[in-house]
Amino acid sequence: MKCNSTDAPKTTSATVSPSGEIEEGRSVTLSCSSDANPAANYTWFKVNTDQSSRDMIQGQQLVFGAILSSDSGQYLCKAKNELGTTSDSISINVKYGPKNTSVISSPSGEIEEGRSVTLSCSSDANPAANYTWFKEHEDLVGESGQNYTIIHITSQLGGNYYCQAHNAVGRHNSTFLFIHVTALQGNDDWTVTYTSSNVCSLRGSTVDITCTYQYPYKLQYRSSPVETLWFTKEDNKQPVDLLSDTDYAGRVEYTCGEISCYWYNCRRCTLRIRDLRQSDSAVYKFRFITNQPGGQYTGEPGVKLSVTVYPTSCTCVCVCVCVLEGESVCMRFFADLQVKVIPSSWLYWVNLNCDSTCYLSGYPAYIWYKNGQSVGGQTTRDSGGKLNSEDSYSCAVKGYEHVHSPLVCVRGDRCNRVSYPTRNMCVLRGTSVDIFCTYNSYEALSHKYWFKWRRYQQPWNLQTEYGGRVEYPAEETGRSTLRITDLRDTDSAEYRFTFRSSSHEWKGTFHGTTLTVTDLRMEVTPVAMVTEGQRVTLTCMTSCPLTDKPSYMWYQNNGPVTGPESPENQLVLDPVSPRHAGNYACSVRNYPHLRSPEETLTVQCTMSILHHT
Repeated sequence: MKCNSTDAPKTTSATVSPSGEIEEGRSVTLSCSSDANPAANYTWFKVNTDQSSRDMIQGQQLVFGAILSSDSGQYLCKAKNELGTTSDSISINVKYGPKNTSVISSPSGEIEEGRSVTLSCSSDANPAANYTWFKEHEDLVGESGQNYTIIHITSQLGGNYYCQAHNAVGRHNSTFLFIHVTALQGNDDWTVTYTSSNVCSLRGSTVDITCTYQYPYKLQYRSSPVETLWFTKEDNKQPVDLLSDTDYAGRVEYTCGEISCYWYNCRRCTLRIRDLRQSDSAVYKFRFITNQPGGQYTGEPGVKLSVTVYPTSCTCVCVCVCVLEGESVCMRFFADLQVKVIPSSWLYWVNLNCDSTCYLSGYPAYIWYKNGQSVGGQTTRDSGGKLNSEDSYSCAVKGYEHVHSPLVCVRGDRCNRVSYPTRNMCVLRGTSVDIFCTYNSYEALSHKYWFKWRRYQQPWNLQTEYGGRVEYPAEETGRSTLRITDLRDTDSAEYRFTFRSSSHEWKGTFHGTTLTVTDLRMEVTPVAMVTEGQRVTLTCMTSCPLTDKPSYMWYQNNGPVTGPESPENQLVLDPVSPRHAGNYACSVRNYPHLRSPEETLTVQCTMSILHHT
């Protein structure tokens, strides 16, 4: 006969899984075990800072689906049966990246040139964060540490500052803190300070040019109404107010208001110019006038505004601000975005920066992409973390997601990616087109194919849909070509490429190559019926610029017009004569059978009048 012994719980043990460091957001399980007969019941408690405990949960395990920083602390497990109670405790230290990062200045508000100013950064982080200081549009200011002191500040050192808090888990940037420095120069404390000395903006956009101004302390308590104006021109050595300048009619406005300065009441004025024209490129100066004797002052040297069609022609001196409005312009600009990969001293940690040749005003939000898909929660120009070698990264400016930077690998060049060198193609109906992409897979491919992109629809097999008009020429390593023959209007669409491996399917949301199928048509100017001696221009036209930039051929009454082929899409008859009358058509080189519809040119003869004497 066997006798079962009974025991109170003993050798009670609390453990945590996974072991090692615990990072915020991970799943964590606390387990309790003991040797007891009858079996023990378990209760978990969290020990408060006052050494009291709070009943958490009944059960052998305490599970945190996504552990929080506030879950750090000491946990007590009690094992109890009818014969007794024992316990064991375990501590959890949840590591998390910096958050709630902020920066303050001392003194605050306006700072007079020559004074000392200290910037202080704070952040909530575990382990404690280290700090690095930055100035907007510049690299590192050369300082690390929680405080950054400028012993002798100058107007050139004014601007937006921010700090970056970082530890082994992550990093976080503070918002901008604007340091406004009031300059000492001026005529008896009459000063105008511009926030930028150079501004580069795009034609058709809107730009703001801002300054602060002040006048002597003794005048600020008199009845001194102030008249303000912005100007670029002078008439008899007197500034011409932009509000009355006919070249700017309906396109300019002023906004002025009082701000607090050190020892003074300052005012800030902003000039806004809408619908920028290239003729607006000039030096803009601010002038203010009081009713006191000699109470007027013009801020020198002013602000140089450069208005350009292409942002790459901006010469960025001091500060370059590109203000974007208009999709066609923005696409050309954002094509120069690129992701810079910045190695870190921490193992497996990589920093990313969304870089451009020109800076955007208004501190826009950025969108980051991993393997062509948007990464939520990242809206700053900088990103990073423990990034995998197999993943590719790209960035875009919010609102212009259709124009993103090229995909880059964070380590090596074997990451998953698909790139389309040509985003748009325009090809003649009835001809053939080769659409190609470059791609790379971190692993061996199991499947790859092209498809016609349709919103909310699964990819279709092009071979079935196109009835034998689709070919896949012999492929080179890392390059795939889709050939479509006998093009039709219905072939106009966006085409994308995808692939699969054992553990990855490319599901990038980036635009592929958009194909537009067009035909030829001809236009006669000024009209199809003209008088002998006039100038006539025949233009061979398409609905979009042809991708291969072909040479054009011309036909009169079904016969070729003598003369060499021309890359120009126009045939000029000057002066036109009766021999030029007839039916005209045009084609492009190598496709003489794909002609435009004919247009008839009628030439009327001039009448000569003979006078008898």
